[in-house]
Amino acid sequence: DAGTDAGACAYLDLDLWISDCGSGHAYVRRWTDTGSAGCPDYYTVGSARYATLADALSMNGCDPDCLRAAAMSVTLLRCGVRTGYITYRDPEMDCDELLETPDGLYGSVAEWNTAHPCP
Repeated sequence: DAGTDAGACAYLDLDLWISDCGSGHAYVRRWTDTGSAGCPDYYTVGSARYATLADALSMNGCDPDCLRAAAMSVTLLRCGVRTGYITYRDPEMDCDELLETPDGLYGSVAEWNTAHPCP
C-alpha cells in the first residue's frame, strides 16, 4: 500500500519514468521523503508499492533497460486549440521515445494525429 506511512512522512514523487511492461506502457515513480531520514524511498507502479526499483520493474514485467524520463515539453496549436506534449526518452536509447499528450501516450505526433484527428 503506497500510503502506509503517509501520516509520518512527507513524500514527494521525485522521479517519474515510463517503462514498457507486460500490460503495456506503465508509469514508474520513485518517492522520497522531504525531511526525515527514517522514511525510506520507495517505488510505485500504479498503486502498488515496492522497496526497490528492480522489484517494481520485475513484479510488473517491465523492461529494466527501458526507463524513459521527461526530456522536453512542447506547446503547440492543434486543431485551433493550445495544447502540448512531453517527450519521454530513455537516456541509453534502449527503447523508442514516447509523447505524453492529453489524449494518451503516442510514439509520434503523426500517431497522435491519426488517433485523434481534428474535427
